Amino acid sequence: MERARTAGTKTWEIMISYYITEGFVLLLQTCTCLITVTQVFHVKIVGSLALAFALVALNGIAGISLGKQRPN
Repeated sequence: MERARTAGTKTWEIMISYYITEGFVLLLQTCTCLITVTQVFHVKIVGSLALAFALVALNGIAGISLGKQRPN
């Protein structure tokens, strides 16, 4: 992180790259979670599958946002 900051990388550039890379992992985890719950454990999703996907993905985004703290 210090190397990137010394090179002149802006804070918003670091945050955007972090959210993009973590976003791809989050999408894979969301798909895996929904497939496992519905196919392995036979949990029936009553309602829209897209809304269930959005709910799980938003929960993951909240977890990513709260996850890291920058040392002083």
